Amino acid sequence: MWQKIRSMWAYAYQYREEYDFFHIAGDDVYIAIDNMQAYFDSTEVIPLEDGYMDVISSHRSFRNKAEKWKDIRPRLLLFGIPMPHKGMLVPAGGPGYTLNRAVVELFIDKILSTCLATNRDPCEDVFVGSCFNEHGVMLSVTKDTNNADRYGGSARF
Repeated sequence: MWQKIRSMWAYAYQYREEYDFFHIAGDDVYIAIDNMQAYFDSTEVIPLEDGYMDVISSHRSFRNKAEKWKDIRPRLLLFGIPMPHKGMLVPAGGPGYTLNRAVVELFIDKILSTCLATNRDPCEDVFVGSCFNEHGVMLSVTKDTNNADRYGGSARF
């Protein structure tokens, strides 16, 4: 699964100039595209793109790594359901996760050839999160004003 996901992101990279955000999910996930587009165009996401460090990125456990990208515009963004794994937060793969163009470019230009390049294990969500965490890309908060998740929960929980 990990090698398949790596190939899918390499394919998406070819279209990076045509889209601002890229989402990956299984074939059993329903996505309300209009809602997703409205969220990414909202006043919640725009400050993140402009460098605002949310509660995850500014947390003492992640701040040092995340500050690496604080002056890059748009800021590197990864959206999804946070799943704790070995002291970091990785995106839960069940409901899928979203990368902005800057993260897709980082993944292909810097991460793809070095991070777990030969691994064949199926835990792609953990690997994606681990590789991004290693490079200072943290998940962004995706809770709405009612504190509900914008991305559906995983069946694992």
